[in-house]
Amino acid sequence: IRAFDTITISSEVAGKVDRVLVEVGDRVAKGTPLVEVDRATFEIYLEQAEAELAAARANLDLATKAYERKRDLRTDETVPQAVLDQAQADHDLALARVAAAEAGLHLTQRNHERSQIRAPAAGVLTDREVVAGQWADVGAGLLNLAVGDTIKISARVPEAWAPELAGLEDFTFTVGTSGPTHSAKLYSVQPVVEHASRSFEIVGTAANDGT
Repeated sequence: IRAFDTITISSEVAGKVDRVLVEVGDRVAKGTPLVEVDRATFEIYLEQAEAELAAARANLDLATKAYERKRDLRTDETVPQAVLDQAQADHDLALARVAAAEAGLHLTQRNHERSQIRAPAAGVLTDREVVAGQWADVGAGLLNLAVGDTIKISARVPEAWAPELAGLEDFTFTVGTSGPTHSAKLYSVQPVVEHASRSFEIVGTAANDGT
């Protein structure tokens, strides 16, 4: 019996693993926190990005007021056109810096969110390859999550059974020697016989009802 689909969960940011919040066998809901990666550092980056945005907005406010004053003075021809043009350029530059700071904050917020790895779907943890204190690289597998409401039932059967399987659509199986009988729908039949065992694999699917 195995999962129909398995997701390898990896980190989208690089850093030292602070905490592993789950163990193999845990059933988790979508969005459940699983691993935390260098949260304190990403919180500092977030505070820095917020401060940079605040500074850029303050600078834009000053540039806007300066431009408006120069524009009024230019209307009265108190200052030359070049002064107004420079004020306009300073305002536009300050506006661009605000846009860049906002983009930087959005990216930092995204990385801060990614530093807490969450379950992408509901399922059961089947494998754990991470411990607190180790370094997590981007894309490196940390956990395996079996997902879905369907499981696969696989069995190797003797080559001599091949004629008996013609037209097979479903079969029954038991878990253990005294477990109840379950039904599975045929999913696939291995097209090649294994030379050593003279057997081939049949695979069925069944509802994942926890039994």
